[in-house]
Amino acid sequence: MRSFTEFILSEAEGFRMTGQKLSAPSNYWNMCAHLEIIRKSSALSRKGRLFFLSKYAQHRLSVNIFARRLRMLGILCYLLVLLPASGRAIQEVRVLLYHANENLGFTEQGFHQHMDFLVQNAYHTISIGEFLAWYDQGTALPERPIMITLDDNYIGVYTTVYPILQARGMCGVNFAHSSYVGVEPGGSPPTGSDHCDWDELQEMENAGVLATESHTRTHRNLASLNTVDAWWEIYGSKQDIESSMTAKQCYAIAYPYGSYDADVLTLVESAGYLLGFATISGPNTRATPRYELRRINLTSQEGLETLKQVIDYVPPDTVTIDNRDDGFTTGGVWNASTAVAGYYGPDYFYCAAGTGSTTATWSFTVAHEGWYDLSARWTAQTNRASNSPMTIVTPTVQDSIRVDQRTNGGQWNLLGHYYLFQGDRVNVTVSDDADGYVIADAIRCMPVAATRVRDWELYK
Repeated sequence: MRSFTEFILSEAEGFRMTGQKLSAPSNYWNMCAHLEIIRKSSALSRKGRLFFLSKYAQHRLSVNIFARRLRMLGILCYLLVLLPASGRAIQEVRVLLYHANENLGFTEQGFHQHMDFLVQNAYHTISIGEFLAWYDQGTALPERPIMITLDDNYIGVYTTVYPILQARGMCGVNFAHSSYVGVEPGGSPPTGSDHCDWDELQEMENAGVLATESHTRTHRNLASLNTVDAWWEIYGSKQDIESSMTAKQCYAIAYPYGSYDADVLTLVESAGYLLGFATISGPNTRATPRYELRRINLTSQEGLETLKQVIDYVPPDTVTIDNRDDGFTTGGVWNASTAVAGYYGPDYFYCAAGTGSTTATWSFTVAHEGWYDLSARWTAQTNRASNSPMTIVTPTVQDSIRVDQRTNGGQWNLLGHYYLFQGDRVNVTVSDDADGYVIADAIRCMPVAATRVRDWELYK
């Protein structure tokens, strides 16, 4: 299911694709009126964010206020989709989820290894406050930002995770179900595990290592509850945390079992939370819905190869160039879009099939001699070209290939394996000489272990 934001943005692209202009304010209102008609469709209004907004409008807002907010969304579509973005690419933030309980695959040794790998490879853990400032205001984050989260407030958060993070200068977030704080096996509510108490939570918070946020009161499946019970879980947990800890403001909630629906999202916002974390895997951007933020579920028993995969690890000397970076140039007319998921950075460019005169080029300089895998990323759709032409040119390489952009969207697709020399200028170009829409999103050049021998001669 597409998020509400994705739906709005795709509608904006639909107006552009069909030739309707959004260059005057009156046309913003026309688009909003079009979206209002769609919103009233019974088939759509019961799904996802559309249902959330329609219920919110019916119960909390007058029709006039809702209409004005739709108009503002129209303006937002114009600003996000049609105006050129800034030169810097929007960062992605991956959020890792652990459970500090050996019965759930947690080991001290494995967590050590994961954290050591992150530190050794220049990843920087960020706090919930830093995440919020980036999400709301675009405040700059350090290179390779990552967030560590723990669910269920098991005692291992205090005895194991806390010292490991503190020793490495790292931080994280502990999502606690407040009715179980300090409860041991045999206690009330019934539990088979020991949990951190309020003094331990305060100590970790004061140290700036682990902030406590909400995981509801009793860890029930929120989507299965009636409104009264769900409110008791959602708002009550926030009250418990803020009243039990010194100078504490609870900003975020993590949904037990990753379960939520449109009614839950309404209650979360009404309770005053600023962020909501699910268990949908993948990276977060500033366009990710505020109350449906992604987290990647890991056990510390999983090896480093799994960790590398989920954080999209790339080794040093890797070059990634997005369509909004300085190393990207175009010739001819390209349009920006976010309508189809799977793009890298803030958006992607597209153009219709043509004669080859419309081009997009990614350029960079090689830092060190060696073998490299050169890959490209695009968004896939049936109207894409099956034969998008891409050329790779360096002082020693001239290669031309055709790629099928109808498939393999949202991933890095290998273009070739090349030996490059320090100082080489590499140019990767795609053109509109194709049989469908051509996508220009991002390229990546990643060093790999040598697999070929250069300058060999046949033994005689």
